[in-house]
Amino acid sequence: MLLHGRPPSALGYPSWRTRVAYVPQSRPSTLSGTPAELYAVAQQLGAQRQRPRGDLPSLVHEMGLEQRVLQQQWGELSVSGVCHSAQLCCICNGPAWSAPAQRFGSETHVSAP
Repeated sequence: MLLHGRPPSALGYPSWRTRVAYVPQSRPSTLSGTPAELYAVAQQLGAQRQRPRGDLPSLVHEMGLEQRVLQQQWGELSVSGVCHSAQLCCICNGPAWSAPAQRFGSETHVSAP
């Protein structure tokens, strides 16, 4: 996967992980806890410290979702609820890119607007 035509090794892996977010479009069966807990854990990662981030409850409201979605267990959410919640958690962590990647041959390319 390339970001702006550069591989992770060119940016440094910690920097890469703060700029690129992968959100599966299916129900992730291995997630435990709630979307709010996932967001809190992601903020504690070393690469995320001291980075600007969004306001998850405000973004949930702007998207027209109920605030309770943040406190529901992943397994209790609908498939669309899981996808929306995971996407919002990633967006609030401020990646450089958050849209679906495009595959070109054996590489996946992503670019920020």
